[in-house]
Amino acid sequence: IHQLDTLTSWLVAIGEIESCETNSGSDRLCMCGFTYDFMSQSVKKNQRNFRCSRKDAGCRSVIYISIDSNGYKGSNYAEHNYPPNYHHTKRLLVLQKVKDRVLLEPTPVTRIIEDEYIKNNLNNEDRCHFLLPQAQGKKNFCN
Repeated sequence: IHQLDTLTSWLVAIGEIESCETNSGSDRLCMCGFTYDFMSQSVKKNQRNFRCSRKDAGCRSVIYISIDSNGYKGSNYAEHNYPPNYHHTKRLLVLQKVKDRVLLEPTPVTRIIEDEYIKNNLNNEDRCHFLLPQAQGKKNFCN
């Protein structure tokens, strides 16, 4: 039996915080294989509150981020009810870079996708979670 087979909850891991957006344009954070969506903020407390993106699966984890430094401040101590997915978060972050470049550059979408795949050193395991550049371009960036 693997350890993951027996675990039923995973602690909020603290690490590098990276930003991307949801499909609706809201702020999303990626940290240690988990994603968190913006909920609210308190200027008085100098914090933004982000809820685990898997709330549909019943996950109740919430993290608090400093407005000033964009650094981790704490959590509600609720553990995740699913394991981290590093490939999913990497895919979201790479696609965010692609979207940002598509809006700014005249470069063909497929070329931008290829560039970002190369820049982000996708290994064989990562590649299983990414579409080929032409398919990705048609899926996300064509009308």
